[in-house]
Amino acid sequence: MTDQEIIRRLKQASKIDSKLEEEKKEEQIGKLLFKQVPAKTRGSFSAFIWSQIGFMDKKVLLGQGLWILFFLYMMWSGNVIHIANETLYVLSMAPPILLLLTVEEIAKIYNKSMIEIEYATKYSIRRLVLVRLLLLSLVNGVLLLCGLVFVKRQIQLELIEILVYGLTPLTIMTLMSLKLMEKWKGEQLKYMSITLYAILSFIVLLGGNEYINIYTQEAFCLWVITLLFGIAATIYQANRLVRHLDKFEILMS
Repeated sequence: MTDQEIIRRLKQASKIDSKLEEEKKEEQIGKLLFKQVPAKTRGSFSAFIWSQIGFMDKKVLLGQGLWILFFLYMMWSGNVIHIANETLYVLSMAPPILLLLTVEEIAKIYNKSMIEIEYATKYSIRRLVLVRLLLLSLVNGVLLLCGLVFVKRQIQLELIEILVYGLTPLTIMTLMSLKLMEKWKGEQLKYMSITLYAILSFIVLLGGNEYINIYTQEAFCLWVITLLFGIAATIYQANRLVRHLDKFEILMS
């Protein structure tokens, strides 16, 4: 039975008269779900990946499209928000917005109702989370690469500087979001991630003012060190998340 067929039958089952006795209601739901359902093989992993693409929220894809338009507009226009180091600030804080869109999609898996549905499928929660993270990260990476290539033509910076300024806050945001996933889920995870982004944005905004100015050549080494630390810590935290999901499945089974 396809996922769309299950959803259709569940919707049909939900319209059953609430006055029916509970036993009869459950019997009717069972008939709707399992009547004339052919046996289905496990299927290939590639087919599983394609199925997950179909589950991606279209609003997330729309948000990613709007992000690239916003990013290109801000980098092309300049002097829009009138702050010190405006272009570099946008370059630093626009990429983490892509991550917020990803967290919104991943957060759905952690909802209790979604967990019950996901456990009725062929693949584990761990694999679902990792595959969706990979797919969304791939899309985000392509968009970010397009944006950074555009930036290279607009501002007088070396490519290494653009990459460091553009990826460092994103890497730190990714690290902290993976950490949050160990404790928070669903709407809580989404709101905590938004709060984290707001704090990070304020820190970078404060550091970018003319008195501190974290975008100088002298401070560039600190950016590089922070990026390298963030990458190493993110890899470590991703492994922790995988182990956490394994334990989560054991408890749910």
